[in-house]
Amino acid sequence: MAAIHEYAAKLPENHRTATLRRLFSGVFATIDGERDQIINGIRRYSRRQGSLAKRIEERSSELSHLPVSGDPDIAAQAAELEQQLYWDSRIFDDRKRMLPYICDQPVVLEQRLFALTREILADMPATAAPPTPP
Repeated sequence: MAAIHEYAAKLPENHRTATLRRLFSGVFATIDGERDQIINGIRRYSRRQGSLAKRIEERSSELSHLPVSGDPDIAAQAAELEQQLYWDSRIFDDRKRMLPYICDQPVVLEQRLFALTREILADMPATAAPPTPP
C-alpha cells in the first residue's frame, strides 16, 4: 500500500487524477480477471465433484449387486471395487472440506480491491470524482 502513496507523490499535480484513475482501472481489471479465473475453477471443481459422486454411486451399486459366493474372481472384483470406492470417497470428502476455503477466494480478492481503491482514492485530490470501474 505504501507503494501507491510513493507512486502518487511522484506524479505531477496536473496528471495525478488521470494517472490514478488509470491505476485504478488496471488494478480493477487485474483483480477482476483473477476473480473470473477463480470462479471458473470453482465451477470445474464442482463438476468434478459431481462426476466423482456419480462414480461413487455407480461403484456402490455395482458392489451391492455382486453375488455373494466363494468364487475367487468375484471376491477379487469385490475387493477391487471396495478399494476404488474407498479412494473415491476419500478424495470426495477431502475436496468437500476444501470447498469453503476455495469459495472464499473471490471474497478475499474483492476485499483486496476495496483496500487498494481506498488507498488510491486517498491520494486523489478532494475535488476529483472517484474512479469508476472499466
